[in-house]
Amino acid sequence: MFTRPVPALASLAALGACLISAPPAVAASASRLAAVAQNHFATGSPRVAQTIIAVPCNAGENGLSAAIATANGTTESDIISLARGCTYTLTTNHGVDDADGLPAITGTLTIDGNGATVTRSDSANAFRILHISPSGKLTLRNTNISNGRADVGAGIANEGTLGVQTSKILDNTSGGSGQGAGIYNNGNLTVTASTVDNNFANSGGQGGGIYNNATATLTASTISNNTASAGAGGILNSNAATLTVRASVIYNNEAANGGGIFNLGTLVMEAGTVRNNSARILGGGISNSGTAVLRGTTIRNNIARNGGGISNEGSVTGQAFIRNNDPDNCFGNPVPGCS
Repeated sequence: MFTRPVPALASLAALGACLISAPPAVAASASRLAAVAQNHFATGSPRVAQTIIAVPCNAGENGLSAAIATANGTTESDIISLARGCTYTLTTNHGVDDADGLPAITGTLTIDGNGATVTRSDSANAFRILHISPSGKLTLRNTNISNGRADVGAGIANEGTLGVQTSKILDNTSGGSGQGAGIYNNGNLTVTASTVDNNFANSGGQGGGIYNNATATLTASTISNNTASAGAGGILNSNAATLTVRASVIYNNEAANGGGIFNLGTLVMEAGTVRNNSARILGGGISNSGTAVLRGTTIRNNIARNGGGISNEGSVTGQAFIRNNDPDNCFGNPVPGCS
């Protein structure tokens, strides 16, 4: 196997050192060059490399918008690296669609936030923060998305493939009988080690935290303090949709029906906890009208008019620990583990 000499790799360190004092445009170009060079020397043969686009804090919303547009124009798997702890405030929409705060993502992209926040200004017109088109693939890592305003997917609207990792989706609001204040999913969604908190589906809206209309998997995540004026404060899983929840916590969400989860499709929940949710009518913890499989799941301290723990109009199988719900643990069709 052919191996490039060490001095060639050492030159990359020198190039990286130059980035510290380089102007933003030069630094971005140098970062892309470094990524291509590193890939070439590491493998011993040239191939398509990831493009790394750094967006300094002082580049603001225009720099972030331009970075996404640049990434959309390549065939590579690109990485946008945000400044650590920076807040990128959107004062106007930058998408072709007025409802999109940033350009719709059409390619394969990772946004590595380094703890940064992307938020909509309170004085701006209503728009969502991120939109993934059917052809788009986005990995959102260590990034906070907040204060979006849209009828569908106020924080994020996904029609393609979206992976949310170690991120927070906060304080977004959908209106006009909207769906998915935090995240609306009509594609493939994975949420890992992340938080969806304090989102609000207003005016007859559903899915305060997440509205799943396709396939979604949550792992080691928290869905909390979300509200829907109609169904599903935490998560709504629609007809023909599949939702898998593993080792996650659904708590302190509120809705008319299905305070924690409103399931109309297929729900599989493993080693999860549904607690301290409330519904004004049915299913404080879970309102199920589809097919639900519960394995090692705890449902406790939820409240509703009927079915404080679970209101079941569909099928529930498996085994769950269902206790201390008000006024009852279960309502409707039989639920294993209910007492």
